[in-house]
Amino acid sequence: MSHRIPLLARNTLWYVAIAGGLVFISMLAGFVSDILPSGAKTTIAVRAALSFALQKYQKDCASWPPDLAALATDPGVPGWKGPYYRWRMTDGWRNPFRYRIVNGNPELTSAGPDRQFDTADDLIEAVMPASEQSAQ
Repeated sequence: MSHRIPLLARNTLWYVAIAGGLVFISMLAGFVSDILPSGAKTTIAVRAALSFALQKYQKDCASWPPDLAALATDPGVPGWKGPYYRWRMTDGWRNPFRYRIVNGNPELTSAGPDRQFDTADDLIEAVMPASEQSAQ
């Protein structure tokens, strides 16, 4: 005697599991959004997109761009296949990111809500080459 779950019941269980997962993810997203101020959330999202664009530029050109504008406009570097990024290059408080090379890799810094660089509320991200990031 075989105890198999009918096809309709299996599909229903699958949809219930997916719905439960989506509810959990939305609850988690709501919890995180309550913790972080909107300026920080925007900064993190823009910084992630810029980091990805910097990695694409570095892969194509075998060097980091001289500035963030080189992600949108061809700086005349061999291998440039952009534009890599065309959207806002400001943080969640509408201030430009500071871009500089530190120890051979880019660093993106938001001045944070006080709009002053080199203070405790700065949001800093070191960007690694895509090859190093995938090796980790």
